[in-house]
Formats: sequence, structure tokens, C-alpha cells
Amino acid sequence: MKPTRCWWLAIALVTLGACGQDKTTALDIKLEVTGALDQVRIDSVTLGPSAVSLTGEQTLFPAMPSRMLKSGDVLTLWFKDTTDKKTVVVTATGRLCGRDATAQVPTPEKTLAKGETVQTTLVLGNNSVSCVGTGRGGTGGGAGGTSGSGGAAGTGGGAGGTTGAGGTTGAGGSTGGAGTGAGGTAGTTGGAGTTGAAGRGGTTGTAGTTGTAGRGGTTGTAGTTGTAGRGGTTGTAGTTGTAGRGGTTGTAGTTGAAGRGGTTGTAGRGGTTGTAGIGGPCATTPAAAMAQVGAASGVTSCGYTLSGGAPDYTLTGLDLVALANTTAYSNSANCGRCVELVRTAGANTYRVTVTVVGSCDAAQCSGPAALPGFGVTPTALQVLGANPQLQLPLTGETLTYSFVACPAPTNPPILANVRINNGAPGAVLFVRQRYGIKSVTLEDQAVGQPIDLSRGNDNYWATASGVLPGSAPIFRLTDVNNNVIMFSNILLINAPAFASTAVQFPTCTTP
Repeated sequence: MKPTRCWWLAIALVTLGACGQDKTTALDIKLEVTGALDQVRIDSVTLGPSAVSLTGEQTLFPAMPSRMLKSGDVLTLWFKDTTDKKTVVVTATGRLCGRDATAQVPTPEKTLAKGETVQTTLVLGNNSVSCVGTGRGGTGGGAGGTSGSGGAAGTGGGAGGTTGAGGTTGAGGSTGGAGTGAGGTAGTTGGAGTTGAAGRGGTTGTAGTTGTAGRGGTTGTAGTTGTAGRGGTTGTAGTTGTAGRGGTTGTAGTTGAAGRGGTTGTAGRGGTTGTAGIGGPCATTPAAAMAQVGAASGVTSCGYTLSGGAPDYTLTGLDLVALANTTAYSNSANCGRCVELVRTAGANTYRVTVTVVGSCDAAQCSGPAALPGFGVTPTALQVLGANPQLQLPLTGETLTYSFVACPAPTNPPILANVRINNGAPGAVLFVRQRYGIKSVTLEDQAVGQPIDLSRGNDNYWATASGVLPGSAPIFRLTDVNNNVIMFSNILLINAPAFASTAVQFPTCTTP
């Protein structure tokens, strides 16, 4: 097993130290990684109410990726002792092959302690971004290149002959092939056939049309009906094969399993402009919004408890939640949805994702009623690089919001809470969902007739009669992306509070 890596960030308030150094005020950020990531970029560091300038400092770790990041890797920030008892939040982005592969993710707010190392975590999950131009359906095309595998001339003829195994149009493409033999002169018209099994074609050759794993040249057609055919730059790969991989403009795996398309390919995992079978999280179009600190305590109108020591039923953490004004609350339809707020201030851009946990009045969400407004936690406003006393956006700035997938890299289940009315189950609340819930139906297994539930302004779902029938009915939940999940393990009588449904909405497949 490779050892855990440790990096150090040196910024204006930080001094560079050794991993595990004693008697130094420090913050250890332990990575929790899902998916492929090879770098982490520090986007902002907020110390108390102030954002720390990172201008001129190294913010990419490691500076030159040598392997994929893994859970347990640690990034350590060293602070001066004068930062004792100040809160710190670090916002970072996971990257892969020089591209952003995650949203900006903040660490939980922590309080520094003089001469001690405080532990925190950073959860980074890549569900959709892959490397481009590496022969896996990106801009760079398929496995067979213009110049093939070998040089212009082989190193020797077959056992001393002149027409050995590889030539100008042999096993290595237009600039030659692998050696033609042991000890002879270079073969010029070697033995690798243009249409042979597993042959590798030259610049314009056709390679392995019906062969296994045929690899085409620059304009060749590779593995049309073969298994795992790999097309060239403009080739068509694996039309009916399994796991066909297309070139730059090829169509990959039209009917195959897990086909991977090229730059404009369809199906599977697309290239630069392809349609990917596993897309990124669906999000609404960003629109103008306002935000300020909004106070909330007790049980919110969405059914979340925000009093001290209460369980966290969000996917962002109770320090990253928001109340929404009437426009954004939408009669509880947006309860539990995650909102990404983006502040643009000059050349700086700040992002934070929060969970909508309730509605707010004009004092908590001031501003024009028609403009979506959010009353957020002080931590969220700090991540946006603003003083908690401010209302965003400031003059000359912009603030936008969009509904996005809640961060759920470990796929935690949705929770259900049954409310009892007059001794009978009367309504049910769902929390910790990846996307907004559009509709809920219930089917009493003894009757077999689905019943549509209606959502009240308090985010609880109920029947017209006010009674939920059955003891453990089948629930069907449909999210805003029209994905449907089912479960029947929630007891309506004597149900535990906020019980696990054991299911979660899948990641959205529409880019």
C-alpha cells in the first residue's frame, strides 16, 4: 500500500512546516475522495470574518500530479499562534487532468487552537469528468495514431532476411513498424497484413475489419463488428461491438455496452461535446438572487431541527443551510433542495452550496419580494468572501443562484419521518435527498391501488383524508429529474423518527 501523502500550504498567515510538526497551530485537512481526482485546488481560506488573499501563492496540490488522490491524503495549513480561537473555513475544488472535476466544496468550520493541530475533512467526489485526449474517447481520438507503433524501418530482417516482420505499411503504421527480425536488414514491405487479425493499419489502411481488437489508422475503419474495436481519428469504432471506443468525431458503441464516444460521439462516456451516459449533476440555469445572514432556530417550516445538538438531516451540514423567501420557497416545493450561490466581485468568484431548510420573513430575507432571496448561515456568507453583516450582492457585484445536486459522494439514504395525528399515521416527511422531490405516491399492499400524496406548506406529504393507509406500504418518490425510487421498509405504526429508506435518487443523466 502506498503511504498517505501530506502537503503544506504557505500563505500570508501560514508558515511552512513539516508534516506532524509539534507545538504549531495547524489545520489538517483529510481528504475523502470518490471517483478519479489527481489534484486539489485551494480556492479560498476564510479566517474569522475575513477572506485571506492567496495572490501569488501555490494553490494546486500536488503541483505536478503523479498518481490519483485517495482518501486519507492530508493537506496541512500552518498558522501563526495569534490565530488562536479564530474560526477557519477552507474551500477547495477537486481536479483531474488539468480540469475542474468537482464543485467548490467547503470544509466544516473549525476553531484553531494555539500550538495544536485541529482536524477537519474535505469531501470531494468526481462522478462525470474524465481525462480528455488520452485515447478514451476524448479529443485525442482512438488508440491507433497516424504514426502507429514502430519506426520508419525495422531493426533487422527475419533471421537475416530483407523482408522481415515490419515495414513501411506493416505493424506500426506510416512511420514504420516494430523490428522485422533478429540480425537482418530493415524490411520495407513486412509481413503484418493490412486486413489481418489484430493487424494495425498504416496511415490510410483498413485494419482488422472483422478481426479481434483491430486498430485502424488515421482514416481507417477499425473493428466494425469486432470486440473492443478502436477507431482512428475519424474512424467508426465498435458499431455493434462491446465497449467500442470511437475517435475524435466517431460514433462509439451505438448498440454496444458502455460505448465511449469521441468529441461529438453519442452514448457511453462522451468526449468534449459528447452526451455522457453518466453525466454531471443536473442544475437549473443561474439567476439573480440576494443573500444575507438569516437566523433560524427550533423546527423550521421544512421540518428540520436547527436547535443546538440536533441531528443533521442535510447533505451540506448545518453550518451551510439557508432559509428562502416566498419566491424561492415556492410553498415548500424547494424544501431540502441544494442551492449553489455564486458571487462575482471584480476578478474574484466565490461559490457555496447550501440546503434550503425553511422559509423566511422580510426581516430575514429583505429585498424585492419578486427576487429570490436567501437567509444563509454566517459560515456560508464567509465562504462567499463576505462579512456576515453584509447583504449580497454589493454595488458592482453579481450574485446568482441555481438548484444543484446535493453533495452525496457516499450515496447516503433518504430519511422518512412519520407524523401521527390523533393516534393514526397522518403524514410523512422526507429529508436528505439528492434532488428536489416532485411527487410521492403510496400503495397499500393489501389494496394495491396507488394513492397520490399532496405536499403541505410544512413539507409533509399526506392523503386527502389525512390518514396514511397500510402498515408498511410501497412508496414511490419522483424527483425533479423524473427519476423514480421505490421502498417499502418504512413502518407507519411505531415508526422510529427519521428512519432510513435505504434508497437515494440516482445522479442525473442529463448534462
